[in-house]
Amino acid sequence: TTLVAADLLLHIDPSFNPGPTQDFFARKQEPAGTWRVYGPETPWLTGAIALALATPRAGFAEEPAASPVLSWETGEGKSYFIPALEVPAFILGLHLFNRFLTDSNDYNTDGHSIWKNLTGPTVIDKDPFSVNQIGHPYQGSIYYGLARSAGLNYW
Repeated sequence: TTLVAADLLLHIDPSFNPGPTQDFFARKQEPAGTWRVYGPETPWLTGAIALALATPRAGFAEEPAASPVLSWETGEGKSYFIPALEVPAFILGLHLFNRFLTDSNDYNTDGHSIWKNLTGPTVIDKDPFSVNQIGHPYQGSIYYGLARSAGLNYW
């Protein structure tokens, strides 16, 4: 924790001198490269400190790296490709969930049943009110949200 605090202070206060802290740990370091500390949390703490010191990070005053900009006015950054993958993936995930985790036979589809549905007459579903008034609109809003999050507009 001392090393983490010293590293944090170094990023917050440019005038902080980490030399005394580094000297202390250099004197306490064993020949194998480890430090002797006490307590059951020692291996975890040592690993966390080593990871914290090995991970490069930006200082508090630095600006984060520029990320792709999504502009609703100009359309810059929008993607048709992302929702073209996300929507079928969501449908597949929902279908697999219903097929394997519910007791209904409604999701036992195969090539024959798909062809029958595409070429047969229109049928009225027997879904309950809750599915038609809550489930289907909610599912449609997910498709809409996936497209909107990729920068596409309403039309």
